Amino acid sequence: HEVLVGVLSARHHHQLRQAIRETWLGYLRQHPHFHQRSVCWSSNLYSPPRVGVRFIVGERGCPIPEEDREDPYSCTLLNFTEPGTQKRKHTTHPPTQCSYRSEQRGLC
Repeated sequence: HEVLVGVLSARHHHQLRQAIRETWLGYLRQHPHFHQRSVCWSSNLYSPPRVGVRFIVGERGCPIPEEDREDPYSCTLLNFTEPGTQKRKHTTHPPTQCSYRSEQRGLC
């Protein structure tokens, strides 16, 4: 590959990976400029496509819901004992599912 693209993805984001496959990854696979393979006529060997895409998925998922984590990329429970410096946003519509964080805020 001339270019290799790594896409970080959580294990439970199968639908998001499928959306990538059906949109820009599908375009890359069909477009002759990006998918063109060169041929070495002397040895009849084919080189790989010019652009390669690989999904990077962890071995195991995180049991903590995303809204209850310190950040979207970790598996650390949000710490409620230390005061935060961020302003809270109040919603006018209650969430459809109550998470631990929402329950702690009294939104459910």
